[in-house]
Amino acid sequence: MKISATIKPTYNDQEGLEDLLESGVDIIRLPFWRISEEQMIRNIKLIKHYTQERGLNIEILIDLPGNKIRFGNFRDSEAEFVPGKDYRLFEGSLSPNAFTLPVEFPGFVSLCSEGDELVCGDGEAVLNVVSKDSSSLLVKTEYPSRIASKKGLSITGKDSHLLERDFSFVDYGTSFATQYNLNWLALSFTSNPQQVVYAKNQLQKNGNQSTKVMAKIESRSGIENLNDIIKVSDGIMIARGDLVAYLDYSLLGMYQKMIIERCREENKFCMLSTGIMMGLLSKARPTPAEISDVTSAILSGVDSIQFCEETANGQNPEYVVRIARQIINSVTDFYK
Repeated sequence: MKISATIKPTYNDQEGLEDLLESGVDIIRLPFWRISEEQMIRNIKLIKHYTQERGLNIEILIDLPGNKIRFGNFRDSEAEFVPGKDYRLFEGSLSPNAFTLPVEFPGFVSLCSEGDELVCGDGEAVLNVVSKDSSSLLVKTEYPSRIASKKGLSITGKDSHLLERDFSFVDYGTSFATQYNLNWLALSFTSNPQQVVYAKNQLQKNGNQSTKVMAKIESRSGIENLNDIIKVSDGIMIARGDLVAYLDYSLLGMYQKMIIERCREENKFCMLSTGIMMGLLSKARPTPAEISDVTSAILSGVDSIQFCEETANGQNPEYVVRIARQIINSVTDFYK
């Protein structure tokens, strides 16, 4: 089984990147919305030069954004939610105070209704819509929590805004993947097979026969159109962070099982992403649940696991990969 690691947005030295490349990683993920184009190009060149020099076979995946709803910039680096207090969300980019928070998505207020549940980030905070007016929402929370600026925001059960694809960005992404001869192009919030077909057609127009298209399943529409999306895709990413926010979280395990089984039936590459070993952000060893999660992924036939926050924000990305590789090798050896 392969290991994919999301690169640190702040990598600016060759040594830190080389440590990750030597750790046993198989795929490097570059999220387009977290890394500047200049730094992305620099990292790609470093990866290609180093892997060629050392004879390593490491693939590069660029992750294109979808129509993700995100917070703007808070007054402080984080917003703190306290049960019983009122907070107001508005469409904008900068927070005027600690209780009035911006959301950088045109039409966000109109998407929401009284009683809606808003999941922030990967579940770091959950807000309930108490009321709304023409320009803002009044929200409260039942749980004390914090959320950082620019984190994503999901409306449970609603994903109509995800159905529209920013094709101009797909055009740019396919051109970029062609120019730098990248292995994978991942499409966030893939909702229908037409989005995948469009990306593949653009790659062909650019004369690119090598870059593969990976559809990220992370919404209700993605699940509803799963069979058709799998058929036209080269690979599927089970993006659990948003999938658990847009759908009934109690059924995440069943959705994951279904996607893996259907990928195996169609002989398509399947990657499991998000929340693999978050405990390693603060601990020296993964939790028993995290070890069991990786073991279950191996036994279910997943082709790759992908680390996001663990390697993008962790102090020792290479250590995360080595721990995962140890589990994979131990489980594999157990059945020999």
